Amino acid sequence: MKKILVALDGSETSQKVIEEAVKVAEKNESDIAIITVVKSIRPTLYHPGSNLHITIDNEFEKRAKEITEKAREAFENVSGKVETHIEYGDPAEEILKMADKMKADLIVMGSRGLSDFKRVMLGSVSTKVLNHADCDMLIVRGKHHINIEAG
Repeated sequence: MKKILVALDGSETSQKVIEEAVKVAEKNESDIAIITVVKSIRPTLYHPGSNLHITIDNEFEKRAKEITEKAREAFENVSGKVETHIEYGDPAEEILKMADKMKADLIVMGSRGLSDFKRVMLGSVSTKVLNHADCDMLIVRGKHHINIEAG
């Protein structure tokens, strides 16, 4: 695992994602790329003459920078190279593009723990990435994940 892509969204699970990625990176002396994806809201909030969409996009970008810089600090003691990326667009697509671009050996990301019904109806970023990634994945579940089995 020489190249690890760490995908973060700023959720509670992100801290667990970082912790797991640090363990793998330290063990394998891996290079790390941290990615946060900003999904623009311009099409839904755009009104001629209004700058609200710019203000909101700027806030999302500011938050993305905070997420990636905080994560970078967690990898200070890792011997490999650490870089951060903020991308714009569909999170699953951007994560997959970055994984291909860097030839990632592993993607580490969180799962929000959607129920089977919601996953089928809505999909999830981690499910989309899992289904299309050309490398191994480590999906970290959040602490509030509930697993209900019929039986």
